[in-house]
Amino acid sequence: MKKIFIIDWSLIPVFVLSAYSGIELHVADYEGNHEVWHNWAVFHVLTSLLFLMASIFHIATHWGWYKGTAKNGIGRIAETYRQHLFGIEGVKFLPG
Repeated sequence: MKKIFIIDWSLIPVFVLSAYSGIELHVADYEGNHEVWHNWAVFHVLTSLLFLMASIFHIATHWGWYKGTAKNGIGRIAETYRQHLFGIEGVKFLPG
């Protein structure tokens, strides 16, 4: 499997773990048990750092796409993508 797809798909479970641990962190705070809160805080920091690293790798692997979008504009990129997806040449779905 390509590295880019592994990086892209890894964002989903890491984000879910980070969001879930953040919610559990707030719940543990309301319950008042500091040891449980501390455990959730450590887990939340670790999963958030994993999400940050995966996001940095994601941006790095798609950097060429970001540069092309900034240079050519979103409309042109979207039109090229539609042509590639549907095999349609010269048909525009959006004005511009």
